[in-house]
Amino acid sequence: MRRLDMVFPLSWTILVIYHTCPNSGVHYRMYNIDSNPTLANCILWGNTAPTGDQMYNTGFGSPSINYSIIQYDSVWPGTGNLNTDPRFLNPVSGNLRLWASSPAIDAGDNSAVLSDSADLDGDGNTREPTPIDLDGNARFIDLPDTPDTGSGTPPIVDMGAYEHGAQGDHVLRLPVIVKRH
Repeated sequence: MRRLDMVFPLSWTILVIYHTCPNSGVHYRMYNIDSNPTLANCILWGNTAPTGDQMYNTGFGSPSINYSIIQYDSVWPGTGNLNTDPRFLNPVSGNLRLWASSPAIDAGDNSAVLSDSADLDGDGNTREPTPIDLDGNARFIDLPDTPDTGSGTPPIVDMGAYEHGAQGDHVLRLPVIVKRH
């Protein structure tokens, strides 16, 4: 049996999890014991295992989760949380970018985006919110046709690791069949 332990900071802002655990036994997607992590603008969705929940909380800890999509029996307690399909482009192949119809678009919390302490965009400003997504594209892009359901002054950050629209428009285009009578 192989065990993988991962240690993360107690504040996450762009976590996306899509994991399959084919082994028998229990596998939890986020296992929290006696700690108080803060998650915002996160997506926990599409994990599979023989048993287990997306979130498992035990002991005296209590996670604070806001403006996130979590696959769960009901909406996870917190502000701005959803339990609807985030509409990843192709999660089976690992493409966790969002379709144009995703409820995660413009639904995050701008104030929860961590500061750009590493100056990822090289502009010398380390106090600004992190301006790029996991692909290195712009993190704050407003889609005019998408309602801003998140928190902050537009443009509102998307939930998840990728900002929709930064890498082009992902619109499902179906063939049109015209029958002539």
